Amino acid sequence: MVYAVVLLLSIAQVNAQNFSPKQQLRLDRWGLNHTYLLEQNEANERLLRKILVKDGQRKNNLLLGAGFTGLGLLTFGVGNLIANGGSCGEDEFCENMGGAFLGIPIIVLGILEVGVWVPLFATSFLKKRKRNKMIRELQAQYPNPPEFMLFDSN
Repeated sequence: MVYAVVLLLSIAQVNAQNFSPKQQLRLDRWGLNHTYLLEQNEANERLLRKILVKDGQRKNNLLLGAGFTGLGLLTFGVGNLIANGGSCGEDEFCENMGGAFLGIPIIVLGILEVGVWVPLFATSFLKKRKRNKMIRELQAQYPNPPEFMLFDSN
C-alpha cells in the first residue's frame, strides 16, 4: 500500500514544481524571463504553463499532419499500383478487373488521408497565433524585465 502511494506521488505532476530545463530554455527562447515573471505574480505560472501547452499541442498537430500526409501519399501510390497492375492492350482482354475494383477504394482512402492534414495544419497555425498573442500580452504586462542570460558565462 505504501509503495503504491509513493509510486503515484512520484508519477503525478505537481503544479508547484519548477519548470524543467527544456521548458525553461523554450521560455527563454521566446524572450520570457520566467524567474522574474514568477516573482512578480503567482498567476504567471499558470499563464506560462498554458503557453507551453499551446506550443506542445501545435507541435503534435504538425507531427500528426505530416504523418497523415506521408501515409496518404503511400496509400495513394499503392492503390494506384494495384489498380494499374497489368497492361491491357487493344487486342487483349483485361484480366485486372479485380485489381481495379480493389485499387480504386485504396486510392480514395489515400486521398482522404492526405485531406486530414489540412485541418491539422490549420489548427497548428491557430495555436501558434494564440501562443504568440499570450506571449505578447505577458510582455506588455511586464515591459522592462531585467536582463537574463540563456547560459552561464562561467
